[in-house]
Amino acid sequence: MKTFLRTVPEVRAIAEHAPFTPARIQSAGAFCVGFLAEPLDAGSTKALLALRTEIDDFHVHGREVYWLCTRKQSESKFSNVVFEKAVKVRVTFRGANTVARLAARYASGAR
Repeated sequence: MKTFLRTVPEVRAIAEHAPFTPARIQSAGAFCVGFLAEPLDAGSTKALLALRTEIDDFHVHGREVYWLCTRKQSESKFSNVVFEKAVKVRVTFRGANTVARLAARYASGAR
């Protein structure tokens, strides 16, 4: 199992990054952040973007991939396995709300 570590300032920046409009995020069935060890190269980014569907959209920013699903996550054919087979790198996805809660918790100094 791979672990993808981020500093507190990095988690805050990830939580604050706005890859999609607020309206799209609010109406989404799922909004997740994928953590990578290294930024995707051009070929890997192209492979990821080829996975877009009418319900799945992606945004690459640094060592993170943002996934917006307009329906329930269970209705999507996208998953970690699909990502890793297409892109050929390991990823771990977490809900954007979880990332935002972590950023808020550690910004306030809580442990």
